[in-house]
Amino acid sequence: MKFEVRYPTGARHEVTLEGTLAVLGRDPSCDLVLNDVKCSRRHAVIEAGPQGMAIRDSGSANGVYVNGKRVERSVLNAGDAIRLGEIVIKVLPEEVGGTMVMEAQDLESIEPVRSPPPPAPPGPVRLGTPMPTPPRPAPTAPRERPTSAPRAAAPRRARPVRHAGPIERPLTLTLLAGLWSLAALLYLGAAVYLGISKDLVPWARFSGAALFLLLALLGAVLAIGLLGSRAWARGLQIGVAAIGILNCPFSLAAIAVLVYLLRADVRLRCSGRDWSELSDEETALLEAESAEGAFAATLIGTVLLGTLLSAGIFYMTRSRALSEPVSSPREAAVVADLRELATAERNFREGTAGDCGNGFADLEGLLEPVRVIPNYRSDGPAFLDSSFKNPERHSYRFTLETEEPLPAREGCPTRAFRRYRYVATPVADGRHFLLGSDGVVHVASGRAAAPDDPNLE
Repeated sequence: MKFEVRYPTGARHEVTLEGTLAVLGRDPSCDLVLNDVKCSRRHAVIEAGPQGMAIRDSGSANGVYVNGKRVERSVLNAGDAIRLGEIVIKVLPEEVGGTMVMEAQDLESIEPVRSPPPPAPPGPVRLGTPMPTPPRPAPTAPRERPTSAPRAAAPRRARPVRHAGPIERPLTLTLLAGLWSLAALLYLGAAVYLGISKDLVPWARFSGAALFLLLALLGAVLAIGLLGSRAWARGLQIGVAAIGILNCPFSLAAIAVLVYLLRADVRLRCSGRDWSELSDEETALLEAESAEGAFAATLIGTVLLGTLLSAGIFYMTRSRALSEPVSSPREAAVVADLRELATAERNFREGTAGDCGNGFADLEGLLEPVRVIPNYRSDGPAFLDSSFKNPERHSYRFTLETEEPLPAREGCPTRAFRRYRYVATPVADGRHFLLGSDGVVHVASGRAAAPDDPNLE
């Protein structure tokens, strides 16, 4: 059985397989070793019998194609093209020695070679009579020896097809690079958010933004290095994974990455060497099944599990923090100020009701009502005491925001508004509070409170 093997690079060579059965695949024990990742370990079998050659699929993943058509079993003729993965194998005609073919009438025209008659027994010999000389047999043409067909050279066993060029990047490294690219984008977004956030003090904003910028840079560097299968990227990823074991939600993902990167075949793939620089043992190690699919699935599963655990922990922590009652003297003082302002706004609104409408006051109207309410006694009481003039107290920053001013009317306050928001923002750490026009206090953790946040009971 003689074939021409053609590779995706355009290189070709001829092979001769001996025997009546040949196994084709990636396994080194095959009769024709095909070093193509799309070929199965035992991809197909070629059989030679009285009716000629035939090929059958031995349960391959990507199938057998003869002359462009996928087959389970097919008879092979000279000139047929077999495609296994990315390798094309062409069936070459067998070299057969010459044979003379003669018809029956040609055989009859050939005269048989007659043997000479045996000599007669000698009679009595008389004295004086010369002895007769026996006749010599007529000369016959020399018989031609049949010419045998030239003996064909003993077929050689096909040598394994070797790889060429750089070593391919495995699936799991590609997946790791993609995850780091996504992480770099998320870290960069977090850095931008912290940089423009107004809910934190400057030193907290800048330090948090700088930390997330460093993490984004680390993610970008690892993504680039792993895409190039660099040895330094493998070492850096091993260090990051070792630290990541301490991060409980992602401990399983970190362990899976460590187990994968410490394998000998991954070390070879990240060595920066070409196939031509590998020994036979190293080549066989890379050609063996490496369970890339199993490692990739494990990595995805553990990362998803870690993400779900992190989201659950964050949700429970946030819900618990929001549902906790006021637990510190500082927060108790903040809530007391919020409720005192709500009482002052209600008194201002009720005291100026009637033709003036139901308006709320800004901070000046609550602290010095004589300036905004016509005919108000100069010695009349203020709605808030002077401590509310200080915007920072109890380690919080207080801000009264008014919205939708009411039109001015004679005898009515010169400044009145339909809605107000009284916001308490922690200077360092703590929960955020918001008092709305309805007099209800809302609370949030880690960000500014909003009207749809839980109410503080």
